[in-house]
Amino acid sequence: MSVRALRQSMSRTVLVAGVGRTLGTAVAEALADRGDRVVLVARSRDVIEPLAADLRDDGARAVAVRGDLTDPDAVEETVAAGRDAFGAFDGVVHAANVPGGGRFADCDLDDFDRVWETRARAAFLLAKATADDLREDGPGDGGRLVVAGTNYATDPAGSATAWDSAAAATRGLARSLAADPAAPAATYAEIDTALAPSGADPGLVRTAAEEVASDLVDVLGADAPTEVRLPRQTAEA
Repeated sequence: MSVRALRQSMSRTVLVAGVGRTLGTAVAEALADRGDRVVLVARSRDVIEPLAADLRDDGARAVAVRGDLTDPDAVEETVAAGRDAFGAFDGVVHAANVPGGGRFADCDLDDFDRVWETRARAAFLLAKATADDLREDGPGDGGRLVVAGTNYATDPAGSATAWDSAAAATRGLARSLAADPAAPAATYAEIDTALAPSGADPGLVRTAAEEVASDLVDVLGADAPTEVRLPRQTAEA
């Protein structure tokens, strides 16, 4: 059996939500390299459609689905489209982010809501929409929701009110899901470094997105802890 055939025989179906040019792209590439079936989701088609085409050209199974992760109906439709393409999900990676916020004095309600909706609300909606697939006692084979987050969850920057608070809320959601037998397994991944896009020189102050993506893909495994700090450091909650 070829290496590719062996990988595909052990493949999973994974939804990557909020695919941008840095972490989301690197995660999708790492999943495809492993042989997984990948559903790429973003509000815009600009990144996901060319990326899905590139992955398919390399022999992977990938589909791009446009969807707004802050809209309950859109999330349900997105998840349904992914299931139609590849069947039940074995994992979900929430990598969506959005600029906004700043210090308390400069953060207005629109900024605050936009960050919270993209981070905490979207994580909740994704968990709801995929719960039957991911729960061990559901009709699927079980799986894990991994939230790609930031160390602001435990070490607030003080200069990003919306991000500091949304990170803590999203981390709390993951912990709550992990503690609830009726909810899907969940892990909050604290990324404590700036990332460089795939193939770019990370320089002295950034980490290559591929390095973090490789660790993140490993976290989808059934025995992952409730919290990890990336890259390369793990700590069970």
